[in-house]
Amino acid sequence: MSEHHYELGKEKALTLSRKGNDLSYINWIELISHTYDVISIWDQDGHLLFVSDAHKQVLGYNDSELKMKSWRYFLPKDEAKRILRAYKDKDEHLQQFEIRVRHSKGHYVWCEARIMKCFIKERKCSYFIAITRDITERKEVHRLMSHSEKMAIAGQLAAGIVHEIRNPLTSLKGFLQLIQSGIAQKDIYFNILIDEIEKIELITSELLYISKPTTNRVQCESINSMLYEVVELLKPQANLQQISIEIHIAEENIMITCDRSQIKQVFINLIKNAIEAMDDKGLIKILVKRQSKQIIVDIIDEGIGINKEHIDRLEDAFFTTKDNGTGLGLVITKQILERHHAKLLVFQNKDRGSTFRIVF
Repeated sequence: MSEHHYELGKEKALTLSRKGNDLSYINWIELISHTYDVISIWDQDGHLLFVSDAHKQVLGYNDSELKMKSWRYFLPKDEAKRILRAYKDKDEHLQQFEIRVRHSKGHYVWCEARIMKCFIKERKCSYFIAITRDITERKEVHRLMSHSEKMAIAGQLAAGIVHEIRNPLTSLKGFLQLIQSGIAQKDIYFNILIDEIEKIELITSELLYISKPTTNRVQCESINSMLYEVVELLKPQANLQQISIEIHIAEENIMITCDRSQIKQVFINLIKNAIEAMDDKGLIKILVKRQSKQIIVDIIDEGIGINKEHIDRLEDAFFTTKDNGTGLGLVITKQILERHHAKLLVFQNKDRGSTFRIVF
């Protein structure tokens, strides 16, 4: 690596131990000169002290363009706030993020950043080491997988949705025929007609919601409203199998910071799995509670349960025990939860069925 990289923030630059041809120094230079990841060091005020050559290929900047830039310049405001909030909320020196980083040409590049906070006792100051990797291709693969799974879900829900729409349509036709025949008290029937139309609107809008691309828009959202909306969407399929779905939420409104469309996709995948795991008739319970600093969502079914040998394979792409399954649902679910710093646990219930637990 050429010496001029150390000119960035020269007056504040970290002093690297170098005595003659110190082997550790040479090895360190060789290592970061040949990596495809961008390695950068920042002081506690956000000034860039050092960056590896890979930044030219990933982000397109030359050295002079980087000299006066704060780390905030490279990130959208919401991404910068998310990183600051993460270090404020969690007492962890090493954290990982998926972030969009500004390219020299103005567009944003999807990157995975591992950021380590270090403290120098002698100087009584902190600095940050970031290892940043371009994951644009990975994100595109995930997008295509997610879209494929969404379309599969939409197709699988079609039978229940057609049944659910046909009922209000039959009512609409009957009431319109009554009105056409000149029946009195038309206002009463108009109100019923409006109710039936609103049912159809709700079902079709949720189906359209599934097929929409994800937004990558992170904001404060209500778990309560997301769950109720998803259950309304899946009720037609549950009704066909005479399955009831109960939601029990410990608090009136539990909020999380998330991408609404992605977390709804997680709920759809897991509740739909619970329905498909059960024979006709039964109950699915959804329990939501706050436990310490975590939020727990349990989806409990009365199905046949999951064999122990299958539990470890649930996250494998294309592994499925269903005749018409894609094997992508839980893979996508896990990826979404990882992006939200959440995790998925699976338990075999004592009596029957399984519990899928989301920990936010």
